[in-house]
Amino acid sequence: MIPEQILSSIEELKLHYRVDEIHEGNPIIIVIKNFPLPTGFKIEKTDLLLKIPISFPNGKPDMFWVNPDAIPKAKKLPFTPQIEANLGRQWLRYSWHLQKWNPNHDNLFTFIEFIESGLKKVNGT
Repeated sequence: MIPEQILSSIEELKLHYRVDEIHEGNPIIIVIKNFPLPTGFKIEKTDLLLKIPISFPNGKPDMFWVNPDAIPKAKKLPFTPQIEANLGRQWLRYSWHLQKWNPNHDNLFTFIEFIESGLKKVNGT
């Protein structure tokens, strides 16, 4: 069973994104469909897979996964690409780790802002 705090966080996400899949377990896996990428990526939108620890928000999300072609057109990725299988398909893992996390204030939107900011930096926008 998914803890109420995580369910309410996912419901908040649904107000802004199309959350298409939710898989129970530890971690809980959610997929956001058609997540917009910054200008300069090979594709404009991607599926975004997040793994949320069952201890969230005390446990922070770590890393994220996108379609394998969600890479910048002109620049090389600042990490060695890793393709992993999740939910029966291939995903490109962005092994980025959020350093600052305060469970009293931070939430899934904090993590998404971290992702968006990092993707803009990768492409220099």
